[in-house]
Amino acid sequence: MSDPGDETTAHEQAPEPSPEPALAEKTAASSSETSTSSSTPPSSAAAESQINYLAAASLVLGAGYFVVGISLGASGLTLPIWFMALPVAAVVVGYVARGQIWRDRQRGRLMANLGVTLGYVGLALLAFGWVLSRLTSA
Repeated sequence: MSDPGDETTAHEQAPEPSPEPALAEKTAASSSETSTSSSTPPSSAAAESQINYLAAASLVLGAGYFVVGISLGASGLTLPIWFMALPVAAVVVGYVARGQIWRDRQRGRLMANLGVTLGYVGLALLAFGWVLSRLTSA
């Protein structure tokens, strides 16, 4: 015969938790992480903290044109023909950098804009110098 005390001890024991709820919680947590990471690419945070190197190159090309041009012009030396490519390169590289910055959400928009601006000012000075040289030689 069964003792009534045995029945109470059997009911008093806590049932073991099934592993299924824990598995369901992990699955729900991983699915929420997956949905969050799919809407925001994982590299976007890293890309936002990076400075675009082409923007820096555009700024160096644009500013380099003025620094070297002023120093050579002040010393009376003529500029080499390849030197005229610096403002063109500053504009082209600056526009490529602006596109990459916009697409990849990187930093360096100001540098790219300054490089493009200095490139256009350099091209305007080249055109002005060419016109001035033609007017004085006539």
